[in-house]
Amino acid sequence: MLGRTRRCRANPRTVLSAGASRVTASKKRRVASAGAELDREPGGLVLGELPRRLMVTAGNLTPIVDRLVEDGFITRTPSPLDRRVQIVCMTVEGRKAFRRMAKKHGLWLASLLAEFPKERLDGLVKELDDLKTAVKGATVQPRA
Repeated sequence: MLGRTRRCRANPRTVLSAGASRVTASKKRRVASAGAELDREPGGLVLGELPRRLMVTAGNLTPIVDRLVEDGFITRTPSPLDRRVQIVCMTVEGRKAFRRMAKKHGLWLASLLAEFPKERLDGLVKELDDLKTAVKGATVQPRA
């Protein structure tokens, strides 16, 4: 219902120079995952949806979101329908930076896996997808 907005405009006060990110190496995977989720959602996401999709706690993701906002890669704005709900959206600079990073990462992975048989890799990917689905299913808690 509140998962998306029709459009997401960058707030000029939020968009800062997209220089070197100060995200630590230990958080890069979560930053990349958050970037991938937001890149798929041009209209943005309700902030509470992001940790659910990434299978992390909100507390784990909050400092990452704060840093990405500070660095000008995403915006965080109140929903026009419910001001208690925050919408996070990737900025133009954030999308460019994420896509550059994703391209380099894809090339790096391709070079690492070049000698690994495609059939085995496809099977491994399917097994990992099944594992993720099982973990999600086991951790979903019904809402009261």
